[in-house]
Amino acid sequence: QLNIGAIAGASAANTILFRSQGLDNTLVTLDHPSQATNTNDYLLQLNGCDRITFQHITLQRSGALDYARIVNVLTGSTDWHFLNDRFISSTSTSTTGSREMISIAGPAIGASSVEDCTMTNGMGPYLSFVSSGSFTMSRNSLTNVLRGLNLNSWSNGTFLMEDNVITTRTTGATRGAMFDFCSGNITVRRNTFTGASNLFSGLLFNATSGTVGTPI
Repeated sequence: QLNIGAIAGASAANTILFRSQGLDNTLVTLDHPSQATNTNDYLLQLNGCDRITFQHITLQRSGALDYARIVNVLTGSTDWHFLNDRFISSTSTSTTGSREMISIAGPAIGASSVEDCTMTNGMGPYLSFVSSGSFTMSRNSLTNVLRGLNLNSWSNGTFLMEDNVITTRTTGATRGAMFDFCSGNITVRRNTFTGASNLFSGLLFNATSGTVGTPI
């Protein structure tokens, strides 16, 4: 497990980059086995760090247990990016536990993004109580996920979901993307959502306000 706190000197001009030397995400793997409880349930935890990027790396929770969160982003971590990475979660098919690729609890995230990544099993990013900053999720491919994305209590931040291909599991209440109690600027465009379950929803909005034809 990796827990990364504040890094002295990080700024817009001095960013931190973790990247595989060969620019091949199959050659560098960070792995922490899935587990039976939610105690310290993460592979990588961002704990107050800023201006940090992970690129061309595989982040994996091996095994088949129910708790397999990959990245846990704590309050105070801003301007983080995952680019060209592979996320592989537990093979558990349970609807309980926590198997998010990335879990974020706001309120401020700076300008953060997940782009050009592949995500397999588990659940896509889960963002909750974000009230400032922006998040971009673009050109990712998610396969065999319970949910491709979940925004919960998102307000005042700017969210862009663009050009993603999301294929959900074949059973259960699967969602391409789910929006709970959201307001603010949310743009969803040019995505593909596929699901075989009879309980599948491509987009599900719950207590989410907006005006047709304009950003939510």
